[in-house]
Parts: sequence; structure tokens; C-alpha cells
Amino acid sequence: MMAEVLTRFDCSHEQRFDVSIEDDVRIPDRARGLGKCPACRGGGQWFPVAGVVPDPDGHLTIDSIMIMPA
Repeated sequence: MMAEVLTRFDCSHEQRFDVSIEDDVRIPDRARGLGKCPACRGGGQWFPVAGVVPDPDGHLTIDSIMIMPA
């Protein structure tokens, strides 16, 4: 399934990304972006990868978004 995730990066910019996740993964109001946003990295083609962590009740929740070069 594809999910839209609002992400806040270390550079303080926010951006929405579509990421591929399993159906049972929870989507937070905002995820942590690892590093700088694509604009601050200098353009180019990027794709987002979602990182997940278990929450206290055992479900997986998106924790972070890492931007990888295409």
C-alpha cells in the first residue's frame, strides 16, 4: 500500500512523501526526516524509504523517512 507521510527534516523543512508500506503499519501525524530535505541536498532524483518501529502496544509505526538517490 502507498501512504502519504508528512516529514520534517534536520534542515527544518517539511515535505510530504508517498511511501510503500504494509497494510498494518500505522502512519503518524509527522515523521522524522533523516538528514536534509531533497531541496537542500541540491536537487536530483530521490526516493523515500520509510523506517518503522514497534509502538508500546506492539504495532509498527512509521518513525522516519530516509531519502535515497535514485
